[in-house]
Amino acid sequence: MSRGSSESGWTQGLPVGEDQRPLVGAWSVRGAETERMGFRCSRARHRDTGQAAELCTVASAEETESARRLEQAGELAARLVHPNLMRVYECGVAQQLRFVAVEARSGETLAQRVTARGKMGLDEALRWLEECTRGLAAAHNAGLIHGAIDPARIALVPKGEAKIDGLYAGLRRESAPLASTSRGAGDPAFAAPEQRGSNKKAELTPAADLYALTCCFVYAVSGKPLALGKDGSAPRLDRLFAGAPERLVELVARCLRRDAGERPVDASALIGALDSALRGEAEEDASLQAEWDEEMSWAAGEKKRAAKAALAAGKKGGKAAKGAKAAPPRAAAARVAVDPALPPFDESMFGDDEKELELPETRRTAKANAWKRWVTVLIAAAVLISVLLVALPSGRSVMRSWFGGEKSEKLVPPRAESTAQLYERAEAAMTDPLRLGQAEHLLSLVVAREPRHPQAQSKLATTRAALARQSAQKGQWFEALRWSAQAVEAGLAPTDLESELDQWKAAGREELLRALLLERCEWNRDGSRVRLSGRLAHPALRRLSYGGQTMQRDPQGRFDLELVVRSSQDGIRLEAEHGIEATRAMPAQTR
Repeated sequence: MSRGSSESGWTQGLPVGEDQRPLVGAWSVRGAETERMGFRCSRARHRDTGQAAELCTVASAEETESARRLEQAGELAARLVHPNLMRVYECGVAQQLRFVAVEARSGETLAQRVTARGKMGLDEALRWLEECTRGLAAAHNAGLIHGAIDPARIALVPKGEAKIDGLYAGLRRESAPLASTSRGAGDPAFAAPEQRGSNKKAELTPAADLYALTCCFVYAVSGKPLALGKDGSAPRLDRLFAGAPERLVELVARCLRRDAGERPVDASALIGALDSALRGEAEEDASLQAEWDEEMSWAAGEKKRAAKAALAAGKKGGKAAKGAKAAPPRAAAARVAVDPALPPFDESMFGDDEKELELPETRRTAKANAWKRWVTVLIAAAVLISVLLVALPSGRSVMRSWFGGEKSEKLVPPRAESTAQLYERAEAAMTDPLRLGQAEHLLSLVVAREPRHPQAQSKLATTRAALARQSAQKGQWFEALRWSAQAVEAGLAPTDLESELDQWKAAGREELLRALLLERCEWNRDGSRVRLSGRLAHPALRRLSYGGQTMQRDPQGRFDLELVVRSSQDGIRLEAEHGIEATRAMPAQTR
């Protein structure tokens, strides 16, 4: 018996590789068996590439829920590439086993982090919540529902971004629900209401994932799972975490509603709502601080004016007070307070004459402040003009002509360089990654002057390919595609960027789908018409359509229209530059 067979009983009968380890397809089993989400999991390594992974298997001949989930969602999860999703390298069947090779975990899970070091701070929890929501939005846009999110499925990568695990065991949105798919294989304490109790066969929607992800967020900031009330309602976040922003409290309460139709439709809607809640809270705090500063400055001015008036009145009335008789006391009934909860009324604060309170002279103060502001603006403008005159060469010539120097200075004409000099400057610029744009411009001039230059054409194509890779490193996917197209026009072989072009196009599709914010989706009773409203403003977008019908948008990218449902398989189609197309699945109709 091979060494792999002795490590784990399920590997008996499998073929072995050169290292005498069991093989499942092209994956060599390297570790002992563990149980996870209904699968037998072991560490593995690809025998050709050496890629490390975690191999999850289930007998393909068995009609188990795990096998059906893997068959439904495994292939779709393998096509998803997102920094906040655990990568699925391969999904298939080999040696009578249905398997999936998943990215090996590094670091700890959210459950391990809270168990070891206690609850998180609000900033740290919001950071991983936003990252996981982005990954979940990519899955929802691709038509995949997780259905089993809990703290053990959220990986906190060291010095990296949080990732969601287990999408390969999810459910396709357009497929029929399995017998117990809606219940999922996660922790029941984090399952949505429609996944618990008598709702085992309820239809699963993206709103269930939002409920589970919000429960994980509450678990992170409070250190314990969410405790529901007798009526199934969730407590407010500010009762579990003191000092939580009010808008965040309202958003969490909305995501934890018992009715799935009252939650955000999917993770893309949650991203927009989360961003609005946090940004709105910050803007409100800044507004309140500005109002407080203005109020304090007004109060300080009033206090100074009151002190001066009191000093002047004291000097004038000092002699008159010596001969004045004491005022007779008022009737005792006048001192009785109207409300026992209020302090007794004191008439002495108004004096005997009961003069009306004088309002401050706001007009005079406003005129003085306006004059000071205009003086400040004029001084700043004079300083800015002086700096520009000194800094610019043409400004220096003007200064010399004003103050007795040269009366005029002729503009220096651009130097007439030969083709050889331009090419020499381009070669010098190519050595600096920050000057690749200048090198591309110079090489374009050389090619325009001398199309048959022996080396300029090939270096122009190479420079444009380098600019495409620089743009991709910055996350500017459509800019990278534009440079790659120009590099091919300059003579670069298309195979040189073939592997990278696929990745850039996939990232461009994800960027388009993330930019589509669907705020409302309302179906009529028979499901024949749907009302959509949202926003999509992306410079590379060329057409937004549904069922072949173009969706009109205003200049800000907003749309609000009613469409005829052609087919349940249709989705919102996005067409952009460089032939990039993406389809956003329609949210499921709430029943």
